[in-house]
Amino acid sequence: MENVNYILGMLVILPLILIIHECGHAFFAKLFGGKVTNITIGYGKKIYSKGILEIKLWYFINGFCSYKDLKTNSKASKIIIILGGIIFNVFSMALVFIPAFILYPSYNIDNTVVLASIFHTFLEFSLMFVVFNSLPIKIFGMNSDGLQLYQLIRYGKSSFYGN
Repeated sequence: MENVNYILGMLVILPLILIIHECGHAFFAKLFGGKVTNITIGYGKKIYSKGILEIKLWYFINGFCSYKDLKTNSKASKIIIILGGIIFNVFSMALVFIPAFILYPSYNIDNTVVLASIFHTFLEFSLMFVVFNSLPIKIFGMNSDGLQLYQLIRYGKSSFYGN
């Protein structure tokens, strides 16, 4: 069952975590008056597109949110937008934590075992995603939120923000 959880995690849960993360960036960009132009999940050939959402062939690898025209274009607003993805991931973990550990505290031999297993896999993948995205590193050739935050605080700009 453990291998099935990780396959399910990579192909279904991780893309869901990516979408939650990118929606966090989009939410805070809109909060500061910006216009979200694109939310992309994955890289490679485009396989699905609807509105601002675009899903690419390698949909479980990374994501990107682009926006423009922030009305509040301060360093503080940029920091909050960068942290928005992690904030949404932590919030989603809190929402899943309640049913995962309170409603289904132990594995039973009935239908709750599958649901509890999915909740636990979501929490494990979310935690790994938050930790790695918080580190100031490059992930699959893109700057993590941690690296963008470091660049913005240290140099006054990040590779994402040209100014």
